[in-house]
Amino acid sequence: MIANVRVRPLASLLFLALALLVPATALAQMGDPALGGPVRSKRSIQIELSGDLNLSLVRRNSAFFSAALGDAVTGAAGSPLFAAEPGAGSGGDFLFDPFLSLNLDFQLAENELVNAVVTLETPFNIFNDAGGASIDTRNAGVGGGRRFLDIEQAYVNWAYNEAINLRLGVQDYTKDFTNRGNPFLIDVSHSESPFLNPGFGAADFGTPQASSGGLVGTQEAAGLLATYRMGDAASLDLFYFTILETFRKNNDDVMFGAVYERAFEGDDLRGQFGATVLGLQNGGGSYLWTFGGGGMASMFGDSIEIYGEGYAQVGEYADNAAGVKVDQKEAYAVYGGFRYYIPGEEDPNRRPYFDISYWEVSGDRNGADGTNSAFVSLENNNDTIVVEDGYYGLDIDQNYRAIKLKAGYSPAPRWDLEVLYAYFELVDNNGTVDNTPAEHDKIGDEIDFNARFFVTDYLTLRLGMGWLLDPNALGGADDMSVALFQASIDF
Repeated sequence: MIANVRVRPLASLLFLALALLVPATALAQMGDPALGGPVRSKRSIQIELSGDLNLSLVRRNSAFFSAALGDAVTGAAGSPLFAAEPGAGSGGDFLFDPFLSLNLDFQLAENELVNAVVTLETPFNIFNDAGGASIDTRNAGVGGGRRFLDIEQAYVNWAYNEAINLRLGVQDYTKDFTNRGNPFLIDVSHSESPFLNPGFGAADFGTPQASSGGLVGTQEAAGLLATYRMGDAASLDLFYFTILETFRKNNDDVMFGAVYERAFEGDDLRGQFGATVLGLQNGGGSYLWTFGGGGMASMFGDSIEIYGEGYAQVGEYADNAAGVKVDQKEAYAVYGGFRYYIPGEEDPNRRPYFDISYWEVSGDRNGADGTNSAFVSLENNNDTIVVEDGYYGLDIDQNYRAIKLKAGYSPAPRWDLEVLYAYFELVDNNGTVDNTPAEHDKIGDEIDFNARFFVTDYLTLRLGMGWLLDPNALGGADDMSVALFQASIDF
């Protein structure tokens, strides 16, 4: 059977995908009608090729790399929040980071009842990714080698009927109840471990001092997802995933639970909401439970949006063979906001807006006791460039509260501009959490600027600049900054 190969635009990148699928000799035959014909697939009825190419130029100043928190035990300085420290010298860091994702979707039965998906990606992992073509002999274990493609997804999908869908394998699993583009609780494939502390020590077993900047994308959802659709507006997910596989007894990290989602629409009201019960196992001997949900509503002719999420956690954070048992108590995470679109613009996508929101994620101020109140998750919240961004920022995602003010406008077709001010501070601190001799709670004042130019439907350019002023709790005397220029191509 001859496969019907559907390809999205940007044919130049298609040849890279084909090079991964077909030997070079076969490609040569395809170019010569006398030697061969179209690509043949043994089983697939149709193959769809797609993907993303993101090119990022990033500049971080020297002060950025000095940011740290205390060890939450003695108050001594902990590990830098972004562990890719510069070597000797006082300069900052300038990097070029290419990201490639190739999606191959194989339709294996009529009416799209069964399909298989394979996604190949360049992993983002500052500590283990190659980051260049040369070997770094100065820093063992950092950089070196050549960039490689990793298996991001590999699953088979079976639409049992119109109501039931089953998916087995390694898959991207994410939930964004408020539709803000920054998943607050679950985005497994773009998250770091909820349990591993980058400064893990003998006493510091109960409090991850901060999430691991540069370790996004180190978890995966490998297992089974069953989705039950209740009409066009509601669905229920049931899932069981291994998120960290060790191939050892009672040592894996596991995630399981249920998510209910529903969309609604009235005369002058529309939106969505979701609720979840999420179980996490740390090494097989503990059960940590998360309950909550959130959503968004648009009303008054889409001129006002209200959004938010809230979660509580109980159970055990750790219970391992070394006799370490840590209970999860009083851990929570919540945010909510209000956005107002100013009327008058004929194109609804170009309306100016103002946005105000409040964020609070619990923390823990004692890493040596048997309880943990720091909220842990599989989030992918990159709302601010310096403090929250997990790719090029500090990736602080627990023990902070923030008030954020945003304003945005589209001054011309294909242009989006946004400015942000955010005040950040620690939630829980007794002098051992901040990285200063005296007690300081203020993380800093952040000012961000983002400009996006949609060159075509497939190419987007972004200029982003963020400054963190007065970062007292991080031990910084100087302001920290991150600037980036990105080109994103969908094909």
